Amino acid sequence: MTKRINPFKGGYASLSIAHLIAVGLATQIKYRNKAIADDVVHEHEVHSMNISLLMSTNSMVEGFMEDLLLDKLKSFSFKKVLNRLGRYEHIREILDFEERFTVELFRNIENESWEKMKKSFMLIFGQSIEAFIEPDIKDNMEIQFKMRNILSHGNTIMAQYGDNNVDMIMKNKFAPIYKYLSKPEINLIEETNPRNIKFNRLFQSNVTDHFIRNSVHFIIQLLSNLGHTEGNSRPSIILKNLESTKELFGIE
Repeated sequence: MTKRINPFKGGYASLSIAHLIAVGLATQIKYRNKAIADDVVHEHEVHSMNISLLMSTNSMVEGFMEDLLLDKLKSFSFKKVLNRLGRYEHIREILDFEERFTVELFRNIENESWEKMKKSFMLIFGQSIEAFIEPDIKDNMEIQFKMRNILSHGNTIMAQYGDNNVDMIMKNKFAPIYKYLSKPEINLIEETNPRNIKFNRLFQSNVTDHFIRNSVHFIIQLLSNLGHTEGNSRPSIILKNLESTKELFGIE
């Protein structure tokens, strides 16, 4: 039986996948843009690149959130505080429970969906994540992860024509995405009738870039409002790895 790593005990080595994605994100976008400009890729190849970019961006956001939550958990460990006070032996039972609870919470965070990760954020920080980001960024992230959930399973995107079933399918799965992207203030795709829907519009470069840009804004706003924009903590370092992407999109 493999022993689970306890990130709250002793030292350990790690590699942040979120940072690996962040540091190469701008390069991937530039490669796609150059391929389009040089006319060396077909439209479906561009859509494929954009799907990869979107999936990578969502993985980066989830990895960032995991780092942020874990960093916070480690920062207010009872054991750390009470060890400094020299009172560890007097309350070993409480400390052992605190460690078991924290390790279990970390284990859950490792495997959480976006919705569950927001609940863990509420538990750890005492406020909802919406309190730290602007409403338009919040709306973007909700839609972005709806798209991710559709793409992550590799399912064929389809709609069945006839009666009211089409409307029901569109409302439950795809309609919220199209409705969001066709909002006047966003206006990235034309609102279409379910019987004339063009799914590949979801994977146009302007749509992908919109989600990437707002993901960077999400990370910046969250770290800024939590007071984590400086220092060498893993959540803060991701900002340095995103410098090229920020420059590419003109983000301050």
